[in-house]
Order: sequence, then C-alpha cells, then structure tokens
Amino acid sequence: MKPSDRILEIGCGTGVMITLPLAESCYDIKGFDEDSSSIEYGQKVLTSSGLDSNILKQDLKGVDSRSFDVIIASEVVEHIDDDDMGAFFDNVQHYLKPGGLLLVTVPNGYGCFEIENAIWSQFGLGRLLSYLYIDRAVLELKQVLGFKNLIYPHPSTLSASPHLQYFTVKSICRLIETSEFEVLQSAGSTLMSGPITNLLFGGLPVFFRINNFLGKRLKYMASGIYIAAQSNKAR
Repeated sequence: MKPSDRILEIGCGTGVMITLPLAESCYDIKGFDEDSSSIEYGQKVLTSSGLDSNILKQDLKGVDSRSFDVIIASEVVEHIDDDDMGAFFDNVQHYLKPGGLLLVTVPNGYGCFEIENAIWSQFGLGRLLSYLYIDRAVLELKQVLGFKNLIYPHPSTLSASPHLQYFTVKSICRLIETSEFEVLQSAGSTLMSGPITNLLFGGLPVFFRINNFLGKRLKYMASGIYIAAQSNKAR
C-alpha cells in the first residue's frame, strides 16, 4: 500500500487492530462495521488518540462507488454465511476501484487456532483453568521468569459472532477468484495460535520468531491465511 491510497477496512470492529494504527501512520483510511457498540467504542479510542472519530462508520451512506484503492477484510469472511457471501463480495467490488487491491485474512479452518478455540471454549478448558486459578498462576510464573505477558488494552470487537466458514488456503482462494478477483499472493501467519498458545507462550520472543518462521514456511498448516487479490471487474 502507498500513503496516497484510499483504504477501507470492512468489518473493522472497534478499529484498534488495523484502522487506528494505519490512521496514526497517516494513511487515508476509513473503517466500517455494522455493530454500533464496536463503532462507538472505537470512536472514543480514536478521539483519545487525537484522531478524527469520523474515520469509523456504521454505514457507508454517501460513499462513492469505485472510490477505494485498497479494501481490507481481516477476520471477516469466516463470519458470513453462504447466502450472504455473494452480496459481500459484490459490495467489495462496488467500492473498490477497477484493478484495486483486496487484502483478506481468515483463520485456517483446520489449523491450530480453530482447534485451540474449540478446546478452550466448547470443551471448557478455559473455564476449568480459570476456576482452578491455573491461568493466573501461569501468568504470574511467566512474570517471575521475566517474560512480558501480552495484555491488549482494547477489544478488537464487541460483537459476538461465531465462525460459519472453515477455510483452507485453496478454498478461500477459490472463493475470491469466483468473485472476479485474481489472487496475487497467499501466505500463512503463525503455525500456532489461540488461547492456549497465548497463555503458555505469549511474550516469549524466541517462540514468536520460530512460530512466525514456521507459519510462513508451512502455510497450509498455519493458523491463519493471508490473501492479496486484485479486482478483475471493469468499470
């Protein structure tokens, strides 16, 4: 992306993960999310950071079609059901310039992230560790050993939305290509990810370096999938 690009983040949540950092880096970016509580929260964060709260919007009324050079959909597509998927990509094409760039991130539906989430939430490991104070003990032990626990000051979203899609690298690329995009690049994020990994290894720099290295080398096994695609749709 270039600083001169007009960027739209669709499904931005509170905006703290992508919209806020890019705005602080002087990129021309807007964030959109249908969840009013997330937008209101994010607007307060923007204001406290000395930025224009109107960067975040709950609707795109008045926004011209074909007006963005880049559209970002990070951790969004897995929340969309089959009946709405076509409309979602139609909207992306509506606001993206011909030849514009679409950046997508999704969890690997069969990777470590989804497995850890299931064990932690559906099978109750998180509740058990909290009940037995084991999670707190692990965090305190890491502090004693000099490791910095990762504590995020703001939530990425206030909306509880389940995953409805479980993608592989091939299936997310195929979906994007059938929506009149050319996939330019696909990559893996980290190999391991999720609440168990964060509890045990969060704040360990050596682990993160190895984890990132393995995720990039083993993209089909990585916890997350990154896609860069270009619109093929004519004006």
